[in-house]
Amino acid sequence: MAACAVLLLIASAAAGGASSAALAQAPSGQTPRGDPSPSAAKTPKVLDVLPTSGIVTDIYRYVVSWRLVEFLVAASVLSLAIGVGVGVVIRARRRSGTREEARENKRWRSYTDAGTAAFEQENFEEAETQLDAALELAEGFGRHDPRLATSLSNRAQVHRARGDYADAERLYKRSLAVDERAFGPDHEEIANRLNELAQTYRAQRKFAFAQPLYERALEIREKAAGPDHPQVALTLDSLAQVYHAQGRFADAEPLSRRAVAILEKSLGPEHPNVATSLNNLAGMHDDAGNFDEAESLYKRSLNIYTEALGPDHPHVAISLENLAELYRAHGKLAAAEPLYKLSLGVLEKALGEQHPDVATTLENYAALLRMTGRGNDAANMETRAATIRGRAGGTKAAAI
Repeated sequence: MAACAVLLLIASAAAGGASSAALAQAPSGQTPRGDPSPSAAKTPKVLDVLPTSGIVTDIYRYVVSWRLVEFLVAASVLSLAIGVGVGVVIRARRRSGTREEARENKRWRSYTDAGTAAFEQENFEEAETQLDAALELAEGFGRHDPRLATSLSNRAQVHRARGDYADAERLYKRSLAVDERAFGPDHEEIANRLNELAQTYRAQRKFAFAQPLYERALEIREKAAGPDHPQVALTLDSLAQVYHAQGRFADAEPLSRRAVAILEKSLGPEHPNVATSLNNLAGMHDDAGNFDEAESLYKRSLNIYTEALGPDHPHVAISLENLAELYRAHGKLAAAEPLYKLSLGVLEKALGEQHPDVATTLENYAALLRMTGRGNDAANMETRAATIRGRAGGTKAAAI
């Protein structure tokens, strides 16, 4: 199937397609999440496994997908209680010092909080203003101060959400270097930074650059938290997605299954993060031509999301559409059409009729209509999708 552009979790992260991308605050040491939200067309959406505590770094918009990439994911975005965000703002570490130092730290926290709030509203200009002020203060805290790494990372998240990947990459690299000096190369915080940088490469389809970062993050997390920790599952799922995108099904599938097993054991078989990982595993089998396995996994993912989040949640729409895409690709058009209708209705209600993710579903639905000889109806949907994309700036999120 043709690859399509991406998205995240409520967050869907990247440029153009992300509608709910957001910065989130998480205490030091917590895991970043993947990128989440639907975009593009003609392929199933892949989601990023969501972290299990605190708020995540990458994702939700997370959904991530090879075809309709990045929505839930991600991001991308759900946490253990399902926090959804594209980036993470780490709370300031408590520090002793002079009253002046305490005042400066309070100001840094204030700017960081304001920038986070603006980002959650997708007010990127205000987010930049506030986070730039936080970064300016952090520069004065010292080259090895973790608050500097946090501010650099937060500022990078805004660049990434806007599709400014070169600037995001530069800041993420600097953030990683600061934390390596502050904590050493094998600290859990380093895994978070590696994940952020890897997500940036993945959004640009630079899988060869993302792969070693995820592999290193996986090694760190397995040593720090143990091989069966939910945070390990997050990295396993992200690495599996990279292998999948490289055409390495034999390498990707076992990692994805291991991620599912870890999440089922640690969070319970009905947790939304399990559904996310099942969705991604289904996409791998879908691409490999394993119809029965893909259908079973997509259906289980859909059932979990529906029960856990309610029938009107965007994640449910994503699952519906992925299943519809599977049926359309295998000529089961009568089974696919009602799923497209349901998905479109959920997205319009949850995100608004002018959201880029709605355009994605319209495009996919239109493809089915053309296959059934309803060219006029398809043209109307395609025109509406083009209008939505034009209002959103004409850009689709980058494919993963």
